[in-house]
Amino acid sequence: MKLNISNPTTGMQKLVEIDDDKKLYPLFDKRMASEVSGDSLGDEFKGYVFRIGGGNDKQGFPMKQGVMSNNRVRLLFKKGMSCYRERRSGCRKRKSVRGCIVGPDLAVLHLVLVKKGAEDIPGLTDDQKPRRLGPKRASNIRKLFGLEKKDDVRQFVVRREIKEGKKTKAPKIQRLITPQLLQRKRYFKAITRKRMEAGKEAKAAYAQRVIEYHHEQKEVNRQTEKASKSFRRKHGLKRVGSQGLEKLQSHRMTWHVAGRRLKARAEQSEFFATPRRAFLANTADAPAFGMKAVGHEALDWLSEAPLWHWEPRVSVGRQERTKGSATSLRAVTEVAQVKLSKITGGKATPAPPVGPAIGAFGLNIAMFVKEYNALTADKVGQTCPCIVHVMSDKSFKIELKTPLTAALLHKAVNKQKGSGKAGTDIIGSITVEKLEEIAKMKLPDLNCEDITRAMKIVHGTAVASGIKVEGYEEWMETAVPKPKTIMDRYGPGVAKLPAPWGEGPPLEAAGDEAAEPVEAAEPVEAAE
Repeated sequence: MKLNISNPTTGMQKLVEIDDDKKLYPLFDKRMASEVSGDSLGDEFKGYVFRIGGGNDKQGFPMKQGVMSNNRVRLLFKKGMSCYRERRSGCRKRKSVRGCIVGPDLAVLHLVLVKKGAEDIPGLTDDQKPRRLGPKRASNIRKLFGLEKKDDVRQFVVRREIKEGKKTKAPKIQRLITPQLLQRKRYFKAITRKRMEAGKEAKAAYAQRVIEYHHEQKEVNRQTEKASKSFRRKHGLKRVGSQGLEKLQSHRMTWHVAGRRLKARAEQSEFFATPRRAFLANTADAPAFGMKAVGHEALDWLSEAPLWHWEPRVSVGRQERTKGSATSLRAVTEVAQVKLSKITGGKATPAPPVGPAIGAFGLNIAMFVKEYNALTADKVGQTCPCIVHVMSDKSFKIELKTPLTAALLHKAVNKQKGSGKAGTDIIGSITVEKLEEIAKMKLPDLNCEDITRAMKIVHGTAVASGIKVEGYEEWMETAVPKPKTIMDRYGPGVAKLPAPWGEGPPLEAAGDEAAEPVEAAEPVEAAE
């Protein structure tokens, strides 16, 4: 067995090979970190005391502290465990290691000299090997030279020579406390304190604004209720209760008209009816049904007001009876938007993607197809995207968008689709004038207000489709100005601007937050 003996005090290390197993018996069945005597190893080791640091068996598997075995075991290792270095983040691995108990199957055993004997061992205790690097941490430098906190640690840094005639190098001192560091710390603390105070003030202001808003809303509701009562009193309207609301939901629109004359008159009248809103369009016929003509302003107000119950008085011969006709007046609002991008103008059908998208909201698919084809009759064959605004009364509004940019570019070069390898295969080319024409057409739908930016966006789509724009570089040089550098904006003195926290300790009169910079200490040369 080989013994690798190290001496921490001198920095020396020696490898000793012992063939007689009888000399190694005192080491067997000992654990790592236990101290053993070196008298059995030979006369030159008498009086020496060693500490077992580890070892490797004959196959090279290392000893692991904490594994109570003198054989080889397989353990599941993770990050932070000894005898294992993580290759991938969070990845564990099962590998073989040897227990921490010394056995005869070890090839090398590491021993650390704890106590020196009577005689010196050549190559271990008779010489000194200085360390190549000194301490870097400020506390370790103070401990090495016995310095106090008020002493300057930078004067005691261990420097080393690289070559003859060259300058010496010193390591960067870690955890060094300087006036600049203290001032920077005070500066950031002051900023944090200001932010906390500003946040508290903003929170208090927001709470006060919420209280004021609630008071304003109460006043608005009170004024609205007051105006509502006067309007109902003026037009003979009544607010619907819970039972009336159920009745209106079951009977969305009910007109009780008696007599053939009134019935014929009603059939000749023009009605505008929706599931939640109904009124006579021809206000001249209203008196015949015992109703009051409602003006445009009142009609707009009724469309935005809550649910109302209107009881018209219907004349039948010489008798007048009050029929409980319910009219639901409620504002029609937008509840959803449906975007249809892959739809052909003038050739829309109820098939997908139109049918499933429109039918999911309960809209009339046939009516939508008819209205869309009528709107896009002059764009037959073109891809015409649209946005369908779904209203609360199951009606809809169609908002047409301009054709897709890629479709316009493909049409300009007479191609059905773009290139499969953008940047390599060119399927065609267009001029800058054609690019500007397409950009003007797409400008209302693009997220910009400038034609120059719109042309740049369309050019990006053209490059992705394998279409080359001739003269685009020359147009860019004339249309788009070159951005100024920071030196052009602020002048050559921008590199000499001071740090935001200044340099040196703050002035006593101004306080921590208004510290002025002072001369900085001499910088310490950094190591490689």
